[in-house]
Amino acid sequence: MTQQSGQWAADGGDGNMTGSRINRRAVFAAGVAAAGTLAFRDAFARPKAGQLILIQDQQPTYGSPPVAGGTLAMYRPTGSASNFNPAAFAMDFQIASSYLDPLLRPDDLTMAPTPWLAESWEVSDDGLQITYLLRDGVVWHNGSPFSSEDVAFSFEVYRDDQESNASNFLASFVAADTPDPRTVVVTLDVNDPTWLFNASTLPIFSVAQYGDYWYSQPVGFRTLAGFDWNAALPDGTGPWMIDGWNEVGVSLSANTRYWTDPPLMSNLEIRWESSLAAREQAWVERRCDIVWPIRAADIDRVSGRIGRLYAANAASVMFLAFNFDARYTANPGVFADIRTRQALSMAINREAIGQQVFGGFAQSFAAGTVSQPWAHDEKLKSPDYDPDGAVALLNEAGWVDYTGDGYLADANGQGLAMAILLDANAPAEIQRAVARVKLDWENIGV
Repeated sequence: MTQQSGQWAADGGDGNMTGSRINRRAVFAAGVAAAGTLAFRDAFARPKAGQLILIQDQQPTYGSPPVAGGTLAMYRPTGSASNFNPAAFAMDFQIASSYLDPLLRPDDLTMAPTPWLAESWEVSDDGLQITYLLRDGVVWHNGSPFSSEDVAFSFEVYRDDQESNASNFLASFVAADTPDPRTVVVTLDVNDPTWLFNASTLPIFSVAQYGDYWYSQPVGFRTLAGFDWNAALPDGTGPWMIDGWNEVGVSLSANTRYWTDPPLMSNLEIRWESSLAAREQAWVERRCDIVWPIRAADIDRVSGRIGRLYAANAASVMFLAFNFDARYTANPGVFADIRTRQALSMAINREAIGQQVFGGFAQSFAAGTVSQPWAHDEKLKSPDYDPDGAVALLNEAGWVDYTGDGYLADANGQGLAMAILLDANAPAEIQRAVARVKLDWENIGV
């Protein structure tokens, strides 16, 4: 099951917007272009949820030019209101994606890597070297030139920072050589097919700003977390420049020297609010222009205000994994028979889950654990809901209701029972979906 993501609603009268479930890459795009989404073409829209208009076009077009200027306001949750360490990702990703840029940026639709700070790249035949040619003329917000030294430093920090939450992306990283200011040669110790999709899409930051602080710390204990961002505001190459911050939020202004199209709005105000309900209420009360993520179950809370709800696909996947080596359960080895696995899959009412749990914002029959379009076969589908067929298949596999009590058992009387392991902190949607799967399986005698 692939969940639809990137849902926004925008007020058609004053340009205010609200959104839900934007993935990491969609947020990056929003940091660049959200200011331009003020005028809409309704040919692809239909009414949905009270005053909201649902727009499900993956690349919506607009009937008139956007109006430049003004301030875009949003409320965001964050783990930290003061730690701008790019490697730690302690702060909401909207901040990093607003003032920093990556080498490569995933395409909004296919998620394939596309040129960004690097205008091109080459991979050696053995996959152990990636050579990037950096874009010419890019400057940091302070006016100094962006160079290969910044890239090499960023990779080192992502790998070695004690608070890094991206170090696993750099597990194969050996070194980054900089033969000239526009060339970076990365050496890996193994052929890593994920490098272009993961490490290459991380935000790049300035060695001039952080180098002295980083290298003043002993090897093995280095981190950027203690840097004084009051004394020196975070520098970047991105579309927005940080003007100030405090425990309440961050203020940014448009980078008019941005190497590609700059934001159309003049300012971006991001305020911290951990409560989703409070963020939604701020939008309803017109104290902010964008709110996301919104769960399908919460749409009613904002549906009383005129606006637009954007729903776009994103790489969010939900699946159950069978444990073939569950030796300490009631039925060890039960999943060895493919008929049992097929039957359990047939017994799941995916359409009901998609509607009841996700409000229809899900591709309920999408198959596989990889949803990125470049690596996903759309022809593969999960089976239709067929509880009778599931029972027949289980009977073939030796699971029969011998006693007439409605529960299946093997010839020795051992019932077909399973334990589902679920993270207690899993999102509410996952918990509700698993509860529905449990009910579906109970209905066929499991």
